[in-house]
Amino acid sequence: MPRTPRAARPDLQPRFNAPIADRLAERGWYLTLRQPMPGTSFHTQPGLELNFTHEGRGTLWISGRPIPVSPRCVVLFDARRPHRLTLDRPQPYRRTVLCLDPGKLRDLDLAWIGGGPPLTACLTKEAYGKLDEYCGALQFEALVRGTGWEPLTRALLTQIVVLLRRQTAGVQEPRSEENAAQLTQLAAGYAAGRLDQPLRLTEVARKFQVSPEHLTRAFKAEYGVPFHRWLLRMRIALAQTMLREDRTASLTEIALRCGFASSAHFSRVFRQWAGSTPSQYRAGAADLEA
Repeated sequence: MPRTPRAARPDLQPRFNAPIADRLAERGWYLTLRQPMPGTSFHTQPGLELNFTHEGRGTLWISGRPIPVSPRCVVLFDARRPHRLTLDRPQPYRRTVLCLDPGKLRDLDLAWIGGGPPLTACLTKEAYGKLDEYCGALQFEALVRGTGWEPLTRALLTQIVVLLRRQTAGVQEPRSEENAAQLTQLAAGYAAGRLDQPLRLTEVARKFQVSPEHLTRAFKAEYGVPFHRWLLRMRIALAQTMLREDRTASLTEIALRCGFASSAHFSRVFRQWAGSTPSQYRAGAADLEA
């Protein structure tokens, strides 16, 4: 079997992001604004992380679970969990990342972010503009360091945290007249958190108060494939992650956790998509690790 170049090898152990950890230890927060991204390897760092997508689409994998991301999508989570970004299409992707250390930012109420599952929201246009403005001002103050810059950055961080708390708590499920991007982001996030469950188009459409035909058109417009194809792609991607990283899980266990009815059904579909059986894929990942 030909060996894959080292740069293309799957990540079996998350790396520790030391530069971000050092910056958090220094002042309690770290910001990269509108950064172009080719994707990332699995990594961890202290504190909390906010991912705010401006352009492009991808998947944010957090502890092996996929969260679709697209423009105006924000994801907040405990950054000590292994996470990585993969891009769905060969197109430009740009995001803002804000990392926060609750231990150094004790004056901010951050307890609602950490501890539970990742929080996601599709921002309104107004909220998107405000968040982008606040993050830009935060970066400017940190670079210029004019008179009173430190209390001003704390005020900006407070505005960001409050805005995001309101958005994640108050996101409304879109109705049929609302835009396809918001509908697909919410429906994709809902489905991605339930890959181990049977998910039917009619049930997801009913959840978001739209017709199955409308949801299908929305997914084709945003992801290039109808809902059922997108869902199958996410199941296979999750299975590949588990095959690489959880060597103790049986194929039956992986099949059930990825929403397949049996290991036989899982193996047949996996081979059609990946070009190899699950066992062959796992063995190939082990060869790369050796």
